[in-house]
Amino acid sequence: MYVNALESKSNRIRSDFKKLPDSLQVEELQTFGLLPCLKDFSLYIGIDERFYCPACDSQCIKILERNSQWLAYLDVLTELTSVSAINQNERLRVTLMRCVFRFLRHYRIVSVVDSPIEHWIVAMLRSRFRECRIAATRVLPLLIDSPPSNKYRVFKIISDLSSLPDLYITETIIQAWSEIGKLTEGDDLNFVLMKLLFFLDSSNSFHAAMAFHEIKMLAASRNKSPWRLIAQFWSVISVFVFKEYGLNSRMVGTVANLLEVPVDNILLRTQEFTLPYLILAKKTDVLKRLADAQSKSLSQVCKENMSSILAVLLTQDLDNPVRNCVELLAEVTDDTNALTSIDLFSFELSVAVEILKMYNEDDELKADDEIPLFRALNIIAKQNTKDSRSTRSQKFAQSSSLDKFFKKNILGVISQLSDMLYNVHRKLQWTEKVKCLRGIAAAVRFANKYAVAAIPQICSCLQSALDDPVLQDAALFAWTYMIRYFDEKEVSSLLLITVSVIFNNWNNFTSKSRTAARGMLDIIINSHSSVLATLKVAELPSRPSFIPELRGQITKLVSHLKEVDTTAEKLVSFTRRCRHENFAVVHEALLELRMCLIENQLSFYSSPELSSPDNLIYSLMTTLLSVCHRFSSTKKEIVRLASECLGLIGALDPTKIEDKSDKQDILLHYNFESKKENINFVLVFLEMYVVPAFRASTETKPQLFLAFAMQELLHYCGLDVKSIATPKRPDLLSSWHHLSQVAKATLTPFLESKYSIGRNIPYLAQDYPIYPRIKRHRSWVQTFLFDLLKIASEIQKAKGAFRDDIDIFYVFGKIINNQDLSISSFLLPFIVQFVLANGTDENCKAILDELLAVLHTDSTEHEDVRLSYYTVFSILDYGSRWQRAQKSRANDRSKSNDDLVIKAPMFLESIPVELIGNRALESQSYARALYYFEQHSREIQHTEEDTQIVTLYQKLQQVYAKIGDPDAVQGMSTLILSNDLEQQIVEHEAAGEWELAQSCYEIQLESSPDDNELHSRLLNCLRESHNFDNLLNRLKILCQANKELPKRWVDLGVEASWMLGNWNELESWLQKSTTSTFNVSVGRALHHIRNGNLIEFYSTLSHARIDAANEIAFASITSAKSGHGLLLRLHALADIETLVLASLKGSVNYTNISIYFEQRMLALGASYQDNRFLLDLRRAVVNLVESPFANEDNLLVYLTEAKLARKSEKLDEAFLFALKASRRGSPLALIEQARLQWNQGRHRQAVKMIEDIIHSKALDDFKTTLAPDTQLASQKHSKDNITKAKAVLLYAKWIDRSDQSDWSTVLHNYKLVSSTCESLESGHYYTGRYFLKIIEAQMMLPLSKQNRTFIIGEYHRNVCRFYCKAVKNGVKYVYHTLPKLLTLWLDFDESVDPQVSNRTSEVKDITKKRKENLSKMTVMIGKYFESMPSYQFFPVLSQIISRICHTNKDIYKVLRHILAKVAVDYPAQSLWSILAISHSEDKLRRSRGDEILRYIQTIAPDLGENVLRSRKLTDMLVEVCTMPVPSKTTRRLDLSRLNFSCLPSSLVVPIQKNFTISWPSKWVAATRHRAFSSSPVTILNIEKRADVMNSLQMPRRITVMGSDGNEYFFLCKPKDDLRKDARLMEFNTMINMLLRKDTESAKRNLDIVTYAVTPLSENCGLIEWVTSTKTVRDILSVRYSARNIRMNLAEVRAVWNDPKIKKTEGFASVVKMFPPVLYEWFIDTFPVPSTWLSSRTSYARTNAVMAMIGYIVGLGDRHCENILLHEATGNLMHVDFSCLFEKGLDLEIPERVPFRLTQNLVDALGPYGYEGPFRRCCELALQILRVNEELLTPVLETFLHDPVMEFKQHRSGRKGSAASPEEALLRISRRLRGLISDDTLFPLSIDGQVDVLIKQATDVRNLSEMYIGWLPMW
Repeated sequence: MYVNALESKSNRIRSDFKKLPDSLQVEELQTFGLLPCLKDFSLYIGIDERFYCPACDSQCIKILERNSQWLAYLDVLTELTSVSAINQNERLRVTLMRCVFRFLRHYRIVSVVDSPIEHWIVAMLRSRFRECRIAATRVLPLLIDSPPSNKYRVFKIISDLSSLPDLYITETIIQAWSEIGKLTEGDDLNFVLMKLLFFLDSSNSFHAAMAFHEIKMLAASRNKSPWRLIAQFWSVISVFVFKEYGLNSRMVGTVANLLEVPVDNILLRTQEFTLPYLILAKKTDVLKRLADAQSKSLSQVCKENMSSILAVLLTQDLDNPVRNCVELLAEVTDDTNALTSIDLFSFELSVAVEILKMYNEDDELKADDEIPLFRALNIIAKQNTKDSRSTRSQKFAQSSSLDKFFKKNILGVISQLSDMLYNVHRKLQWTEKVKCLRGIAAAVRFANKYAVAAIPQICSCLQSALDDPVLQDAALFAWTYMIRYFDEKEVSSLLLITVSVIFNNWNNFTSKSRTAARGMLDIIINSHSSVLATLKVAELPSRPSFIPELRGQITKLVSHLKEVDTTAEKLVSFTRRCRHENFAVVHEALLELRMCLIENQLSFYSSPELSSPDNLIYSLMTTLLSVCHRFSSTKKEIVRLASECLGLIGALDPTKIEDKSDKQDILLHYNFESKKENINFVLVFLEMYVVPAFRASTETKPQLFLAFAMQELLHYCGLDVKSIATPKRPDLLSSWHHLSQVAKATLTPFLESKYSIGRNIPYLAQDYPIYPRIKRHRSWVQTFLFDLLKIASEIQKAKGAFRDDIDIFYVFGKIINNQDLSISSFLLPFIVQFVLANGTDENCKAILDELLAVLHTDSTEHEDVRLSYYTVFSILDYGSRWQRAQKSRANDRSKSNDDLVIKAPMFLESIPVELIGNRALESQSYARALYYFEQHSREIQHTEEDTQIVTLYQKLQQVYAKIGDPDAVQGMSTLILSNDLEQQIVEHEAAGEWELAQSCYEIQLESSPDDNELHSRLLNCLRESHNFDNLLNRLKILCQANKELPKRWVDLGVEASWMLGNWNELESWLQKSTTSTFNVSVGRALHHIRNGNLIEFYSTLSHARIDAANEIAFASITSAKSGHGLLLRLHALADIETLVLASLKGSVNYTNISIYFEQRMLALGASYQDNRFLLDLRRAVVNLVESPFANEDNLLVYLTEAKLARKSEKLDEAFLFALKASRRGSPLALIEQARLQWNQGRHRQAVKMIEDIIHSKALDDFKTTLAPDTQLASQKHSKDNITKAKAVLLYAKWIDRSDQSDWSTVLHNYKLVSSTCESLESGHYYTGRYFLKIIEAQMMLPLSKQNRTFIIGEYHRNVCRFYCKAVKNGVKYVYHTLPKLLTLWLDFDESVDPQVSNRTSEVKDITKKRKENLSKMTVMIGKYFESMPSYQFFPVLSQIISRICHTNKDIYKVLRHILAKVAVDYPAQSLWSILAISHSEDKLRRSRGDEILRYIQTIAPDLGENVLRSRKLTDMLVEVCTMPVPSKTTRRLDLSRLNFSCLPSSLVVPIQKNFTISWPSKWVAATRHRAFSSSPVTILNIEKRADVMNSLQMPRRITVMGSDGNEYFFLCKPKDDLRKDARLMEFNTMINMLLRKDTESAKRNLDIVTYAVTPLSENCGLIEWVTSTKTVRDILSVRYSARNIRMNLAEVRAVWNDPKIKKTEGFASVVKMFPPVLYEWFIDTFPVPSTWLSSRTSYARTNAVMAMIGYIVGLGDRHCENILLHEATGNLMHVDFSCLFEKGLDLEIPERVPFRLTQNLVDALGPYGYEGPFRRCCELALQILRVNEELLTPVLETFLHDPVMEFKQHRSGRKGSAASPEEALLRISRRLRGLISDDTLFPLSIDGQVDVLIKQATDVRNLSEMYIGWLPMW
């Protein structure tokens, strides 16, 4: 359109222009001039009906963003400039010039040099017609935008005009400079002002007045006064005015008039710039006027400005600069006495700074000696030395002096320059700041390696300067110097920051700055390629797609870097970069991480890293959460990116996340009274808080105080350069080396720095309490801490503690204000405790009053109150920990307490427990509320009325409901015994019974219809039950009755509306919303999608993410587990964005989308509520955007929701979803309906329905993308029909379970599954399992009734065949198949029982067939096993080893090959087990072990040396175990005589973590999965001494040094066969796997504490030493001793066996002698409420699980020394498993209880005892054991084949235990089926069995019959 208009207009001008009258000619040109405005869409019609362009016709002077060239228009313009008709008409020339003006306002010209346009404009500038000249001057500024050559050309054009003699040209020159001044900045503006100022001294008054006027107009155009305009260039202009012109000159007066400031004022304000040059020029009159203006002597004025004076004078090219300075100053001041000698040293630092500021870009290419300021710096550096050496030596001396100067003063130099940049002392103009930045560049150049110490400060200054466009060039100039002049080591540390800063600021860079940045990258690429070669790609930012202009350079940069092979390496790099203290580095890392997650959506969840034992994903998530916390109040963009990345990763299953915290729990035992302890504390404080704050600070003043603190604290620790260089103090040196590299690099310069603090401002002590006066949390914390530090300092001074040392409290006080609050929050608890323990009673009361003032403040008063609560809680937590430590020290008799003053204040007791509990409840600190409420309940349970106890129990129950512990809620119900509605509601809600809770609410509302709180709770109940229709209807009714709606109601209305897809209702509720909650944000986002407003949609998502991140920061969430709820929100936002983007694409692959969302759902876990929420949201979004895959996705969502509801036993909801899915005509919906029929017990209908589906052939050609695993199957076998195969399998399983068909029909259908889909693992497994069922049935028949197929082994072979196929196609059933497969194969004998037939020939035939089948099985198994990944054999490794002596040679060869295969692929883990065979006492086993080792070396020669060294290691460990102990009193063995040449070893340290297998997910190919950590911890060394334990067998504890630098402890047990312990640990490991798979169990993190048991032979082995554990006996003994309760067995026995009373009564009396005390151990060991609750919960759960495991396997001898508690987790663990399979029944006093559950163990469970979590966990554990009986039995069967068990020995003393392994297994099976004893006829339910067992364990009669040494009374 514009091309046609241009052609039409140009043709008209060419053809008809001359014919038109003048007025029409002007009109034609005016119309032609409007075309650029029209094309740029900026042409409007104004009020006066004239055309108006904001860019061309407004008063706006600044050039807006211009478009690229419009060459066609430029060609026409050029042509018009040569049209004679125009050039001959002045009016037309002016009009054409305006056309040029409009064109240049919208479009650029690449080059103006020698162009026709330039020549025409120059001609116009010289025109005698004034209007032409003025029009031309308006065009000139538009030519200097880019490139730089245009600018210099324009300047030359104006300068050339001055050579013309015509006076009117001067007017044009002034006008031109003025116009250019309106559009220039920086040095160009300075140049223009100097040109205009020159005309002020013109003899032509008109020209001077015009220049005067133009300067004022120029200032006005910038909304500045002339003073403010010129002041930014005073450093140049003032010197120009006063030096070049006399004081009484016209110029000076005119400038004063222009500025409207007296001359004296100008002199005063500019003296720092003018004085040096006035002195140099000897302008005595001006100098005298300046001194008189200040009423000072000139010498005094000079002294005050000596730094700037000397900087100028010393840089002059003089023979003796110092002497000349003295003489010149004496001459101009006439004061020879005062200034005859100048003490340069007193000015050295400030003079050096001024000299450095004189550095400019012209000095860059000069050698150092050619630069005047370099010579001046050398003068300063050696001003106190006299050197008369040779020139060469003088040059060396100069260099040496300057090095010493910078080594000493570099931090001071940079600090002074930083102060100037940040306007610390006074505000500087940008010109002065540019000089400061150039000064930094000079400092880097001349200080070189000594400037490295100031890198953090330099980077901070330069990075801040980059935010100002005027300072960008100078900042990049200085940064380039760092890259250019620093050594490669320093450059290496700078690269990450440098590249990140360039990328981060690129969009804000000017064109010149971008050129400088490119130059910096070129230097990095060309000059530091060797540094780049040491880095990996992911370690530096590299995102060329974001910055197209840098694509070439980034490509070159990346080409020098090492490639990153795995996702794991990328994740590690991203994690490390996100932890960087520099925000630009973090920002770039987040951008790349975000892109990585988006680009790898499908592969991310299938990556091995997600299930890796290294937990890389969880580490990354923890780091991202930390980023949200660090930048929540400063960098919103970083917070948004971090939250977006968290959403893309997703809310991972919280049950699989170990909730770890990086926070160090520091405890000062001596409370600042021990110098050694103080040093450790200070070093931790420096590394964790001070160094990060220093590196992250962007302000000089806070940074300087941090620098001072680092210097002083290092000196306090005794650390300086000398102490590190000469390690006379190994402890100090060790502490220094334990600091991180970043910390050491930051702290090193402060080892010899000389910072000092000026005079202290008098401090007024605070009046307590402070809190009512200062309520803002930050201010209150800092004020409170600062006052306490003053008190603490005075206390220590009174003791004389700091007489000869640094007052660390004083130092702490200097880094409180204006610093990160984390510093104050960290210090406050320590200082409070110090003052409490050492201060006066008044001090303690003041602190108590302060804390009570906070706690008595209502949480609704203002938003900061809860933060203050948390601060009080942290003080109380630390106080509890400290007091516990003091009690522990007091109870430790081996230590004297004379050196520690233990003050036992009643501080904690003075704060009402109930008050703390209530405030904790308001703060949603539920663990803390429980901690204090439960203590309160113990205090009042014997003193208060029952109603008050019940009220407290009800409150406890409500808190348990808040934290989501339904088991505890149920347990509390047994104490309350109330049937009121509120009680029932709490129980129903905790159990997830929302419909029942709803009924209770409705009953309550009948009596209280106006209770809005009840309405709110009912609405929430409806939300949780997903009854959104009812919820919305109720809200409508409530809206009519309430004018003001609670925010929660609006929130629910919004959520219900978008959940139902009711968009009109959503819009209505959004109009009512006043806050941006998560649901409201989602509603707004969906509303914007509906309206097609994508900009607002993305803005809403951005704000929602930032809000979630702020909540993360506010709640101090540090782990993915504790932040699951907020992460779920971010997960949902990411899903919304993904679906919207997919709908916007023209074509989408729905298969990939469905796979992606299924992967995210699997990673999320089995939570019904979470998955249901995301699926409902997904359906709403897909339907809203009218996605092309909406129908297909709706079907998939409904089917998924039906499946989730069915598995969660919400059958009503499941039927509803299945019904909705069936409307879409998919057979999958019918299959789901059939499943629901089966779950409801309608087995016949379910079988009929699935049979009809199969027979209808609807599945024969059925293809769908709804089941993503269909896609995986099709990749393996294109002919597979996985959907039909699953349906047939379902049919086969159902007719099998319901006994609705004969076995041949069932078998036929199972076989049909395998033939339908060869890749379906479950099909092969269930087919093999049915064959196994047939075998078991045949074995129950008499020999004469068994069929031939069974006898000859055909069924056995089929089991092996289908189990092998199952293992080949997946790992889901590995534990089900492999153990049974091996047992079946290895137990299959070639011979046959003669009783099967009376005919010899038939026996021979059967034997032959059995032999053939065994051979076929062996070949088949060998074939399949060869193709299996090696790690799949680890679950059966011990089983294989136990059968290594098999008599069949072919079988042995397969077993040998399996072991060799595993050893080759995983030698570090497997050789431990294989080498133990070689140490066997059995000759055959030993020889086969040696043979296997030789075979391994044969097939893997590279492994030979490894095997030999590993064997030497195990030989040495066996020798450690068997080494004789000289005497019973020996407590240490010397191992130095042993052969340690086998170390270091490639074997892993034998701990449980190193043997734990990570199994691949369904999305990961089994062959490429990494089963163990990529960097396992191997054995580096073993200490040459062993501690001997005080027990009968005298085991030895050895210390192993791991390759990770940590120490690991092991118990070497002699004379003990540990294979039984090892098998039980394997059994427990399998149980743990089952516990994690079960949804309810996983929710509760049910687990058995396991540890590695490594047999070295039949007689010895290693046991992993679990640190931080104590036996229950030790714990209780200490507790009872503290209460002065002693254990006197004789006295106890006398009371117990008192013949006058029943034994049960005697036992009851004994129990009363020992009240429960174990609960105290939990309170004292875990004084922090959150850890107390988690530890007690872990105790209850581990106790319950192990109780059930012990009962099933018949574990006895559970006395108090065989049960341990972990001091870090509270986990209960068992040791010593020698009393297995009911061996306890054979003891002299038989055991009567199934497991230990004595009074202490019950009381420690909580107020509800065993009725809470303990009972429920027992039920879950027993249920899992029952369901998986067939899986557990093969593992237990391995005991039969190890020569371990006592069954192989004749035991005449057997009283009740099993007589044989078979009987033991039978008893286990009976117990698993609910048969309590041998005479039990009918099995008990799970609940019933658990109830009976608990009653047996706690029955007084049973306990009274126990052995007294078992301590049943405890």
